[in-house]
Amino acid sequence: KEVKVIVFPSGNYISFQGGSNYIGYKTNMLLQREGAVMQSFAFNDDYVYITQQQAGAGAAFSKIKIDSVTNLLGEGQKFKNNVAIIRDTGHAANIDIEVADDGTYLWTSCSTDSADVAYHCRIPLKSVQFGNAIVQEQNYNIKVSGSNSISVDEKNRTIVVMTGSKRYHKFSVYNLDDYINSARNGTKAIALSSFSIDKKDSKYHRQGFSVYGNYIYDYEGNYTNEKDSTGNPVPYDIFLSVYTLDGKEVVGRTKINYPDENYYWEPEGIQIYNNKIYIGMGRIEKKSNPRKTANIYVLK
Repeated sequence: KEVKVIVFPSGNYISFQGGSNYIGYKTNMLLQREGAVMQSFAFNDDYVYITQQQAGAGAAFSKIKIDSVTNLLGEGQKFKNNVAIIRDTGHAANIDIEVADDGTYLWTSCSTDSADVAYHCRIPLKSVQFGNAIVQEQNYNIKVSGSNSISVDEKNRTIVVMTGSKRYHKFSVYNLDDYINSARNGTKAIALSSFSIDKKDSKYHRQGFSVYGNYIYDYEGNYTNEKDSTGNPVPYDIFLSVYTLDGKEVVGRTKINYPDENYYWEPEGIQIYNNKIYIGMGRIEKKSNPRKTANIYVLK
């Protein structure tokens, strides 16, 4: 009888102290459109790619050199250029970038309805034209139905798909190349592992996750009953948890403090890049007609 042995990539998780122990990185990036905070971000070479929900045509994808983003207080880069609006990308939550032998690919949610993520797509990055908010069709080479969000570890050729409710997070781990081939062939890939996490409370909102080596970094926020001046719920706390690829909790839910208590902050996206944990936050001013900015921090 044939026995299949699953070997997960080795390596230790990236430790972090939580609390207020983080340093700012390329902060205060004012987005291209007022009233919209970024949904997710990803790194590739010397660039950071940021998405924001765009009413109508699709999500707005912004591309900018990391070194040209201000690290000082102030408005920063306004993202009026180097923007691509890709049709039917819905919320564009939890984007990721994969560098493969045959090219570089942008993974993103794709849907005609921003509130209903029905698919995720793998789009050749070279097909995306960045300019002054160029509107373009998707040019995906695979499209997979029925998922909520994904994260890719290109080095270890792993992809993790997250589904579930606010309370229950289900993670399914696949070999990335098997997953791509199955999608192309119209077959269902076989998961290397699959597990669910009971968050015990549905007040925690999923705000992204990242797979890196043998670990999944799960990013969450919860909300008060308070409303801001625009009627949106006010974020309260931000948390990060770490699990192995077979579902063992190695770091319990750890609170990440706000950079500045004078603003509202909403967690938006997480990435592991160059062996560091980067977290995204939307900063919202506590006043009428608040300005919203996108901020990225690296934990330590």
